[in-house]
Amino acid sequence: MVNVRKFISSMLILVMALSLLWALHSKGDSEPERVSPILSAYFQIQELLEEEYGIHVEIAPLYTTLWVRGECPNCTVVKAEGLVNRSNETYLVSVDLENGSVRLILANESVRKSYIHFFMEHGGKVSDCNSVVKSAYNGSWTAGNVDGTCVVPAIVRVG
Repeated sequence: MVNVRKFISSMLILVMALSLLWALHSKGDSEPERVSPILSAYFQIQELLEEEYGIHVEIAPLYTTLWVRGECPNCTVVKAEGLVNRSNETYLVSVDLENGSVRLILANESVRKSYIHFFMEHGGKVSDCNSVVKSAYNGSWTAGNVDGTCVVPAIVRVG
């Protein structure tokens, strides 16, 4: 019985040591996976909206414009605009990610049309699809398929 315990204990120690060595070896071979600056910006936007208005408000995934500094994947999103729906009304939301400020402006039909035109002028795309599409501004970032609609945010380059 003692020999069985020693055997099991020594096997556990051996497995743990090999696991540790493998983890250290694997860590040295690859860089940690970076979170996309654009995806990170969406999380920041959501946090600022919840902080400012105390409720969960989402930017409409179909029409978001991002102001981007630098080349992705090392870019920084400094500002975002988009349409949000809140209490059966549509608002244009403007988020300054550098200063952490948020503004909601009630968007009538004219404001919505003007914003969507601006969105499309800056490369934003909304189209029917069954797969992932690549963004025109950076082929390495893909837009998701949202209920059969492929979405690419509009990009305004700054600095």
